[in-house]
Amino acid sequence: MNVPLIFFTVLGLEIFLSLLEIDLMKRYILIIILLLDNIFSVYSNDIRFPPELLRWMDEAKKVNENISIESFVFDSTRTETIRNNSDYNHMLVYPVFMRWNYSADRVAYFNYNYAVLRRQGSGKYSVGDFDIDGLLFIADKDKNVFYVDSFGSGSGLYAIHWLTDNVLTGVGTYIIDGKVDLFINEYRINLNNNSVEIVTYVFENAMTNAERLSLKLNWYEQRPDYFEF
Repeated sequence: MNVPLIFFTVLGLEIFLSLLEIDLMKRYILIIILLLDNIFSVYSNDIRFPPELLRWMDEAKKVNENISIESFVFDSTRTETIRNNSDYNHMLVYPVFMRWNYSADRVAYFNYNYAVLRRQGSGKYSVGDFDIDGLLFIADKDKNVFYVDSFGSGSGLYAIHWLTDNVLTGVGTYIIDGKVDLFINEYRINLNNNSVEIVTYVFENAMTNAERLSLKLNWYEQRPDYFEF
């Protein structure tokens, strides 16, 4: 958060409102309202979306043509501390699931619900043996995990890609009572304060679960050159 900007914004508002001869209590109420609107707008602006993930959006639009980046709305934000999670280092198993950032000093890895790859006679790989839970890992260049995000039954990621060296984007679904919400997560790494901020945008009630199952939302389902099903 830009503290100096907020300070000068409040100071400017105070001077402006005092010139309008608005009483003190009303001034403070107006300042609070304007500040809350400004803070919310930080998360409600246009979503920055890697073009590499547009295929996921296009696939979802096959059952709901109203789905677009602009139709996602801000849902929540949370901040978690970066810590040593070396117990998970061994779970970065398959290079094909790894996503390196542009400087190659960080790698993201989603385990697709503990998926197992098996080489077939064709030379391609099958993806199977899924669990109900899934884990996202972010690690340094030596594959030392420093952040873990977990997804339980009914939720998970379909694809991840780096937007910048410090911002990872993940797309996925929540399934509740047969209805499917789409979500976009931004994982914003801030080494200055040793944290990861997770900002979530959602498109509620995007499709039914039956419609979801008819689609190829996982990125690997669009790679028949490498996988077979």
